[in-house]
Amino acid sequence: MLIPTGYRRRVSLLERYSLALQEAHHYQLNAVVEGNGYLDADRLQAAVTAASAANPGTRVRLIGWLGFSYWVDSGVAPRVRDLGDVPWEGRSAEAFAPLLLERLDPLRGGAVADVLLLRAAGGQRSCLVFRAHHGAFDGRGLMYWMRDVFRALRGEALLGSDSTLRPEDVQRQYRDQVAAFATATRPQGSIVPVLPPATPQGGAAVDLHHTWRCLVIPRKVPQVMLQSALFFAAWARRQDSGRVVFTVPVDYRGLRTQARSTGNLIGYLQLEVDADATQRSLTRQLTGALRAHADCRELTALRKIVWRPVQGLAPAVRRRLEAGLYSPASPTGGLVSLGPACWEEITCPGFQPDFTYSIPPFVGRLNAIFVELPDRTVATISVPLACARNGELDALAAAYLAHFSQG
Repeated sequence: MLIPTGYRRRVSLLERYSLALQEAHHYQLNAVVEGNGYLDADRLQAAVTAASAANPGTRVRLIGWLGFSYWVDSGVAPRVRDLGDVPWEGRSAEAFAPLLLERLDPLRGGAVADVLLLRAAGGQRSCLVFRAHHGAFDGRGLMYWMRDVFRALRGEALLGSDSTLRPEDVQRQYRDQVAAFATATRPQGSIVPVLPPATPQGGAAVDLHHTWRCLVIPRKVPQVMLQSALFFAAWARRQDSGRVVFTVPVDYRGLRTQARSTGNLIGYLQLEVDADATQRSLTRQLTGALRAHADCRELTALRKIVWRPVQGLAPAVRRRLEAGLYSPASPTGGLVSLGPACWEEITCPGFQPDFTYSIPPFVGRLNAIFVELPDRTVATISVPLACARNGELDALAAAYLAHFSQG
């Protein structure tokens, strides 16, 4: 039974679309922390419970109908699922797929997050997977919660987050500052994928399942997201000379607002990588777009979905996902930089982390998430299976590692 405890956030347009994406296919976030030491499940659950109370957006359940839908704090903390001594490799979809594909299902009263606890080497190594529904979280929100879990494990004061601000609230504040070019007509021409998808044979349905690889570059790569954009663009143009355009999410926290929230609080930019682009030109492009508040463009196209049931939207969303793999208007992919990971923020007595990364959501033609470790850089790349039936992703991954490992 739902017992509201005060936190109540109206479902945003972006979150409503994310709910439909999950219903149509799969749209979850996964953050992984690995390290040496034994983490007791009961101790971890106590920390998750405390951190979730400080971040009530992690405990929400969906209530209401259509445009009157809300995330409301249930008072019930996400569950720690102790999977015991499980061998894991955790660098590709093949190792983690059965665990990560288990669905979080708020449309049917389910939780929006949980934590998987795995152990290996006789309990001497632990792996935590923080899973969250993208309809209730964004990547930064997941980091807020995860870091507070470790603060609780260390017995420190929790930072917490309880803002109910939505992206459209932020965008409304900056409506008059969105410069003219931010809403101007985009250049025309076909947008090309990094890995072309195979066409289904014999009338078979489009396979939206994704596969992924976690790549470890043995050095720190400055501006890894922009350097990767240049690499992916060059790879795409081996197949086609069209446009290369990436979607880049912009975290509003600290940029457009000082609010702390676990919910989706992001806007989006389009990063076009021309054939003669450089790291400097891409930096100028992003800086100019941010100065023009291009990330604050309102998502007017999503307004019409407010008054349609999510379950009713799902078939149309799935058709859009299927068509999007082959559409010349679809972005080349999405790029996310999570910045540096500080070991001090994800350590606790008895557990010393030595690796962390995030797995991209399974949508679009390619997604990549970058995390900077003290002595390494981690890039996790996800693509649809239709783009990787014959080893295409492995070839891309090998070339990517060879390129960035050279220094």
